Amino acid sequence: MGVLDIARRGAAAETPVSTPVRLASTTLAAGSSAPLPGVWNPVRGLVWGAGTDAATQALRAAGMSSTSLTTSAKTILLTDASFAWNSPADVQLTFGEKGLQRIEAVFKQPPALEVAIAGYERQFGKPHTKTIVSQEQVSTIAWRVKQTWATLEITLTETQGTLRAIFEVSR
Repeated sequence: MGVLDIARRGAAAETPVSTPVRLASTTLAAGSSAPLPGVWNPVRGLVWGAGTDAATQALRAAGMSSTSLTTSAKTILLTDASFAWNSPADVQLTFGEKGLQRIEAVFKQPPALEVAIAGYERQFGKPHTKTIVSQEQVSTIAWRVKQTWATLEITLTETQGTLRAIFEVSR
């Protein structure tokens, strides 16, 4: 923190210019090689490869509301989080040696499966797996998004009205 030097009274004070703090060193988990900022993440402001502390800060900075946020060395759990499709979800972020690796959400008031599929098809193209079955069985739709530094796998499953979305990155 700097010291403010007041030269005289009555004059407008010049606001000192501060340099933004780059959190790159704190966004990595121990042992991770690098964050993956160019790989799409369903949580705005959250970077794959982030450690639990940086991820917690990013969730708060993004304004992601939830009724509770619980952290441990390997997971962050959010209850009734504002997630995709304006639907509350219980969300688990899982961390490994390379930081954030998996996000799983179970929606409490899910959109119609067709709405979820259409949104991701617009964004990522046709899924590599698309099995739609009766309500008593498990419907599975999956995308594999290959990028330069990593592959993002997105899997939607629905059974008896319960929609689960899993986002997982591999290097």
